[in-house]
Amino acid sequence: MADASDSSFYKQVHRLIAKRLSEDANRRGPQRRNYRCVQRLAACTGEQVPELAEFREVVCQDLSAGGFSYLSTATPETETLAVELG
Repeated sequence: MADASDSSFYKQVHRLIAKRLSEDANRRGPQRRNYRCVQRLAACTGEQVPELAEFREVVCQDLSAGGFSYLSTATPETETLAVELG
């Protein structure tokens, strides 16, 4: 049967894990800056880079060294996208 020290240990482990998960979920927030710009995306199928004609313009909401975001009314065709940054 667990004693009080075991209970305290597991509570502390839970707090540390919860804190880390919270930090991971918000890790992109601080370094992101609003930066509206137009970039081009294309769906990736297989190992080949999409043809230039397959790229479409999207308006990015923010852009940083760690990534970018954009809004679209269409669901992506594939899980992997090629991005043409300019």
